[in-house]
Amino acid sequence: MPVDSVTKLDVLGNQCIHLFTAIYGLLDSESKEHHGAISKEDVQNELGRFRIWAENIGALQSRNKPTSLEYRLREASETRLHIQQFLEDIKESLTEGTKLHLLFSNGFSYVDHLRRP
Repeated sequence: MPVDSVTKLDVLGNQCIHLFTAIYGLLDSESKEHHGAISKEDVQNELGRFRIWAENIGALQSRNKPTSLEYRLREASETRLHIQQFLEDIKESLTEGTKLHLLFSNGFSYVDHLRRP
């Protein structure tokens, strides 16, 4: 798999951190009571867990550092692809969560969301 055709792992990892932070910023302290799903504390805890995991495996480090995940997986393309897909799934879920929160905070209901094409 050519390296140029894939997203860099550190870019994906940092995009996930940015999205966690964005969701945290969107929530107010009363959001769990209003939406019944998630609170700022929940998001902060998950961000902390993600950050620890990503830092431990080197997923946030620049690809040219020998301790980066990208560098360590340079000869393990299948494993690298699985981790890339995992990070893309997290990013997609966080993006969807951000969109849903914005919809709900603007008066849409979950039923309205399900009816959208």
